[in-house]
Amino acid sequence: MGTWILGRAAGVASYTLLLLLVSPAWCSPTPGAATCGLPSPRTRITIHATPVPCFTLVFVVLHLVVLALDPWAKVG
Repeated sequence: MGTWILGRAAGVASYTLLLLLVSPAWCSPTPGAATCGLPSPRTRITIHATPVPCFTLVFVVLHLVVLALDPWAKVG
C-alpha cells in the first residue's frame, strides 16, 4: 500500500510543479500582464529557471520508478 500512496503522491506533486513551472508564462507576453497580479518578470524567470524544474524532474522520475516497482500497478 505504501508504494501505491507514494506513487500517486509523486504524480500529484509532479502535476502541481508542472503547473507552477508553466503558469508564470501565461500572462507575461500579453499586454494585460500588469493587471494579472503576477510578480515582476525577474521573479517569474527565477521561478521558471530554478529550482522548480529540478524538483519537477525529481518527482516525475520518482513517480515512474515507484510505479514500475509497484506490484499492483503492473507497469514494467
